[in-house]
Amino acid sequence: MKTLIRVIFLAQFFLIIVIKFYGQKFDQDTSRSCSDIMREIGYYWRLDSLANDGFRYYTYDKFLRCKIDSVNKDFLLSMLGKPNRVWEETNGTHYVYHYFDITKMPKNYNAPMACLYVAFGFGTKSGYLVVIKKGDIDM
Repeated sequence: MKTLIRVIFLAQFFLIIVIKFYGQKFDQDTSRSCSDIMREIGYYWRLDSLANDGFRYYTYDKFLRCKIDSVNKDFLLSMLGKPNRVWEETNGTHYVYHYFDITKMPKNYNAPMACLYVAFGFGTKSGYLVVIKKGDIDM
């Protein structure tokens, strides 16, 4: 009986070690700068300007995890193209890009009525990117 308990204990111990050192890591990687990501995916982001082929949907979260660096409005527009909306607020300007828009999908497309976006916020004083957030627009 003692031998069986030892075997079970050792098996659990080795299983924990294997999972810890060889399992998948799900930590958010914020080591890449936003400007690098914009350079990398900008071309295909612009091609999906209607937000209906899925590229924006599967890549928008890269912006939410990136390290904000010195991105100005001109750089954003040159990399990602014309935004779907521009919101002026007292603390700055938000350039809004849709990454899913049900109104642009084919008829009979089975999805909830939604328009999802990622917004790049620029400060009024600095003119540089200060925040990136996601949201949805009521339909």
